[in-house]
Amino acid sequence: MDEKGLVLTGDRPTGPLHLGHFVGSLRKRVELQNKGHPVFIIIADWQVLNEDPSRSGMIRDNIKRIILDYLSVGIDPERTNIFIQSQVSAITTLTEIFAQITPYGWVDRNPTVREEMKRYLESTGRANKIKEGKEKHEFTVGFFTYPISQAADILFCKGEIVPVGKDQEPHINLARDIAGRFNDIYGRYIFPKPEAWIDETTPRLPGLGGPDIKMSKSAGNAVFLSDPLDVVREKLKTAFTDPLKIRKGDVGHPDGCPIFAYWNAFSREWGDVQEVRNGCESGRLGCLDCKNRLFGNVLQPFLEEIRERRMVAEYSADIWAIARKGTDAANRAGEATLAEVREVMGINYPKLSDTE
Repeated sequence: MDEKGLVLTGDRPTGPLHLGHFVGSLRKRVELQNKGHPVFIIIADWQVLNEDPSRSGMIRDNIKRIILDYLSVGIDPERTNIFIQSQVSAITTLTEIFAQITPYGWVDRNPTVREEMKRYLESTGRANKIKEGKEKHEFTVGFFTYPISQAADILFCKGEIVPVGKDQEPHINLARDIAGRFNDIYGRYIFPKPEAWIDETTPRLPGLGGPDIKMSKSAGNAVFLSDPLDVVREKLKTAFTDPLKIRKGDVGHPDGCPIFAYWNAFSREWGDVQEVRNGCESGRLGCLDCKNRLFGNVLQPFLEEIRERRMVAEYSADIWAIARKGTDAANRAGEATLAEVREVMGINYPKLSDTE
C-alpha cells in the first residue's frame, strides 16, 4: 500500500451507522486520515435507489445522520473530504464512459452483486425468485450495473486505496480491470489500479442474532453509534451467545460466540482479551456476566466518548457546509481527471454552448 496514496471510501445513506461499520471501516478511515493520506469519503446517494427508488425521500435526513456519525468517531472535515455522489458530475460521466468499455461478463459474474440480489430477495420474502431463476427480473439495470458506477466513484479522483470488507473485494477488482482496460485502449496511463485494503487482523463483527449473521440495519440486529446507552444495554441482554453454554460453570466455546467477537473487535480499547477467553472456557465467567463486563468496561466508555463528540457536532457543526466543502473538492478532482480522459479519447471539443 502506498504510504500516502489517495483513499476513497464511503457509505450509502440508508440509515445510521453501527458498530460493524466502525470496526470494519470507520476506524481505518480515521487511521489513514491521521497518517496524512488524502481521503475522500463518498456518500453514495444514487446507490440507495438501486434497490428501491421510492426511498429517495429519506436520503437527505440520512446524509445528515451519517455525517454526524463520521464526526463522532473522529473524522475531521478539515483533513477529509466528505462529499455527495450525485453532486459530482464527473462520476456520472465516467460511469457512462466505463459502461462502454466494460464487457457484460465482468459484471454478470460479480459474486457480490449476486449475493446482494439474494440477500435483498430473501429480506423481502421473494426468495422463490432465486429458485425459479427469475432473480434478475426483480432488479433494475442500475442495480445490476452499479459496480461500474462504483468504479467511477473510485477512479474519478484517482483513488488508490479502498478500505473494504472481504465481501466487497470483487468490486475493487472490477475497478482495477476497468482502469487497466481504459489505459490499454487509449494507450496512456490515466487511472491507477486501486488496491483493496482488507484488515485481516480484525474479525467481522456479527449481528446480535447469531455468529453467522452479518450486522446490518435491515436485519435489526445492530448496535448503532447513535444508540442511547440504555438501549445498548438492553440489546446486549437478548444477544445470542454460545448455545452449548447453558449456565455458568459450563465449559464455553468463545470462538463461536458473537459476544466474544465483540471482545476481539474492541481489543484495542480493552487490551488483552485472554482473561475473558480463559473465564469462558473454564466456566468461571457466565454469559450474562460476560455481557455486563463487555458493556461496562468496553462499550459504555467507547460510546460515551462518541456521544460527547456527536453532541458537540449537533450544536456547532454546519453539516451542509461540511458536505459542500468536500463536494467542491471532489468536483475539482473530477474535472481534472475528466480533462485528461477527454483529451486521450479525443472528445475534448471546443466549447459548444454558452451554458457550459
